[in-house]
Amino acid sequence: MAVLVAVLAGASLAWFNGHRAVGQPAAATDPGQAQPSAPPLTALQAASLLTHLTSGNRAAVTSAMVMSRGQQVPAATVRGLAMLAPVSADIRSFRELSPSLATLTAADRTGTRWLLHLVWVSGKWLILDSVKQ
Repeated sequence: MAVLVAVLAGASLAWFNGHRAVGQPAAATDPGQAQPSAPPLTALQAASLLTHLTSGNRAAVTSAMVMSRGQQVPAATVRGLAMLAPVSADIRSFRELSPSLATLTAADRTGTRWLLHLVWVSGKWLILDSVKQ
């Protein structure tokens, strides 16, 4: 079972890492405009973000990620991410890299740790990328 989860998760996150659309995300703002710093991510917001990511619901998964307009998360990715649940965040690991970029460490149900790259878009933190640690 652990091997299956690793394979599905690896395939899902490989898709997630390798198939981002080129160009700005749907909700991105003009990078030339000065943007105020985003507020720190709270434990409640992190839990909600990760619950959406691993919900098994395509719309909820899409709402947790930076996606280009019209881009769909493949059903296999949605299923693979659901198999990682529950995923918990180490809120103490939240690091702001710029006014709208941050990182957060999370662990899936198998104990595998992930470094999540987050971006502040339209008043909320979304997952931009992930790296297995």
